[in-house]
Amino acid sequence: MYSKLSTQAIILKSEDVGEKDVFLSVFTREFGFIFAKATGVRTSSSRLRFALQPMTLCFVSLVHGKTGWILTNATFLKSYYFESEKQFQKQTITKILHLLGRLYIGEQEDCELFDFIEEYLTQSMSTDIDIDALKNLEIFIVFKLLEKLGYIEKHDDVEILAKSDIYTEDIARYIQDTKEKITPFINSAIRTSGL
Repeated sequence: MYSKLSTQAIILKSEDVGEKDVFLSVFTREFGFIFAKATGVRTSSSRLRFALQPMTLCFVSLVHGKTGWILTNATFLKSYYFESEKQFQKQTITKILHLLGRLYIGEQEDCELFDFIEEYLTQSMSTDIDIDALKNLEIFIVFKLLEKLGYIEKHDDVEILAKSDIYTEDIARYIQDTKEKITPFINSAIRTSGL
C-alpha cells in the first residue's frame, strides 16, 4: 500500500497517453520537478480535466508507485494563462514556465523557488500592468530563476539583483536603467545551461 502525498503544483506540460490518460510534467512545492500519470482524465465525466491544464496552479494528491508518480486527485486554484487578460501577459507567462520546465532538474524540494515563481506569476497577471512594466518584471523573474538554479555567475554589475528576492520599485527602476548590462548575464546563463 502506497501512501498518498499532497502538495501545491504547477502543471507545465500535458501529453496524451492512449485514449483516456495523460502524462504530466509538474513542478511541485514539496517534491520538485516530477513526471506523473493521471488516468481517465480525458473522459467527459472526469472532474480533473480543467485542473490539469498546462499553466494551472492546483493542489494535487500523488502516489509514488513502482512505475513512478501517479496523480490521483487535483483541486484547481488558478490558471495563469486563462486568467490573464492581455495577450502579452499570456506570452510572458508561457515563456517563463517553459524555461522553468527546461531548467529545473530532479525531484528535489525547493519551496522557496516554488513560492517565488507562484508569487511573481500572479503579479504578472495583474490587470493594471502594462507591457513595459511586465518586460522589467520578466527580466527579474528569469534572472532570479537562473540565479536560484546556479546558472548566474557573481558579478558587480548584477549584485543588486542577486541580493534581492523582492521586486520593489527601486529594483524595477534599476532594471529599466541597466537592461543592457543584465541581459547578457541572462543570455550567457541560458547558453551555459545547454538550452
